[in-house]
Amino acid sequence: MTVAAILALALLAPPGPAATRKVETREARDKARDCEVADEPTAAAAACRSALAVGLSPARARSVRQLLARRLAVLLAWGELAQLYAEDLKADPEDAATRNRLGALLLFALQRTDEALPHLEEAVRLRPEVVAYRIDLGLALAAAGRTAEALGALDEAVRLDENALALRPAAAATRDALRAGKAWP
Repeated sequence: MTVAAILALALLAPPGPAATRKVETREARDKARDCEVADEPTAAAAACRSALAVGLSPARARSVRQLLARRLAVLLAWGELAQLYAEDLKADPEDAATRNRLGALLLFALQRTDEALPHLEEAVRLRPEVVAYRIDLGLALAAAGRTAEALGALDEAVRLDENALALRPAAAATRDALRAGKAWP
């Protein structure tokens, strides 16, 4: 087969799922705008959900999902926020920031340490230079009773940045307690 024949077949072939592009409607754009400008958090979150359901371009959907996450945090809707982050990870499993956000949310807001740990460990694996990820992992390991690993993660955070715990007093207290052989405060 010649190069020209291969190109002709490629151009004439029906587009696959990757080639299909979501057409954004005016209604979707209006709902996305409502999501952004609404003052009342419940109404804003509803507008965000509605805009995502109607269909947005990938770039606008990303922005609306970020706005929805902020609105859900204000509403303390931790379960829905965890679900939103989990959906984002299905689309991009290598997103260390989202992985850490989900892990921290599971740990601190929902107190689901066992579910938080794999996300926090993966965030550190993906971005080992990010000190905040190591601190969150250290706190989760401490909560799980994995003292030596927790101390290792917190010590590594301080090795990377000697001021790492300056703005995280609970993490500093946890590290001090672990070093003294005490339980996590």
